[in-house]
Amino acid sequence: MFIIEGNIGAGKSTFLKLAGQNLDHVTIDLEPVDCWQQQLFGQSLLGHFYTDPKRWGYTMETFTLMVRMADNIRRTTSLKNYQLTHANNQSNSSLLVERSIYSGRYCFASNSYISGFMNDLEWGLYTQMFDFLTSKQHNPLYDIPSGFVYLRTSPEIAYQRTNQRKRVGESGIPIEYLTEISRKHDEFLLDKINLPTALQTVPVLVLDANTDFETNPIALKVMLDQLQIFIENTSSRL
Repeated sequence: MFIIEGNIGAGKSTFLKLAGQNLDHVTIDLEPVDCWQQQLFGQSLLGHFYTDPKRWGYTMETFTLMVRMADNIRRTTSLKNYQLTHANNQSNSSLLVERSIYSGRYCFASNSYISGFMNDLEWGLYTQMFDFLTSKQHNPLYDIPSGFVYLRTSPEIAYQRTNQRKRVGESGIPIEYLTEISRKHDEFLLDKINLPTALQTVPVLVLDANTDFETNPIALKVMLDQLQIFIENTSSRL
């Protein structure tokens, strides 16, 4: 399983869809954004978070952790079942997944705590829950990814794309927030600050996503070629 990470507006969904259309033996799984972007119990959780982050920071981060962990277990189970069924098939499909519990923890939730959107008690509860869910001892279905693919963009590009696509709940995201999330992604995927040993050893492919690769076939081909080589090289070491 390979995780596609990046800032809001980096183009993760678009890149995944194009990878699924252009690469052989690739299966994609998009982020369940509707869970927090659309109306939940008559309200948009994401909209609440951007409007009043101090009130909704802990709620937002714990809910996304729950949803992403459920997806991680589902994907891991499906992948293991597939591998058992196709044990003798040399052309096994690689699973590409949009975002993960890791960027949720080390980028978004961490930034919420540092920014004062979560207090010490809430942060302690969140990290305790995360550590429990990512412990093999307590959660045998949990598994770490084979690799991370980081679609790296400048905060300015992320801000421009976020405003252009006009997703539900994303209106009014300040560029200052995107700048901090960009910095946290660099710390997480490039500098690997405060990561457990198991995550520090996961290989990372960094792709320059500042170019509009959706309308630039040359840029897209370069990115997809890099991705395919990364998957092949990483998979051969497993």
